Amino acid sequence: MKLYLAKISGTTYDEYDAVLVRAESEEAARAMVTKVDDRESFTDGDGDTYEWVDMAYPGAREDGSNVTITRVHDDGAPGEIISSFNAG
Repeated sequence: MKLYLAKISGTTYDEYDAVLVRAESEEAARAMVTKVDDRESFTDGDGDTYEWVDMAYPGAREDGSNVTITRVHDDGAPGEIISSFNAG
C-alpha cells in the first residue's frame, strides 16, 4: 500500500479540502475520495425534481474534476503529515 494526498479545490465550510489515504494506486485513491455513499431524488412542492448526493468526502466532485492526487513517500523527518480545518 502507498500513501496518497488528495487535494480538493473549490471547497467551502463543512467540506474536506484534503485527505490522506492509503491505497494500492492513484486510481484507487481517487475512487476512495470521489465515492458516493448515497443518492436520492426528491420533488419539491412545485414539481421540480432534484438529486441529493452524499459524498464520502463532501467537497469532492463525483467526477473527480476538482481532486488532485499526489503520491506521498513515508520517508523524511518526523512531524505533522497533514492538518486541514474548514469548520463552518
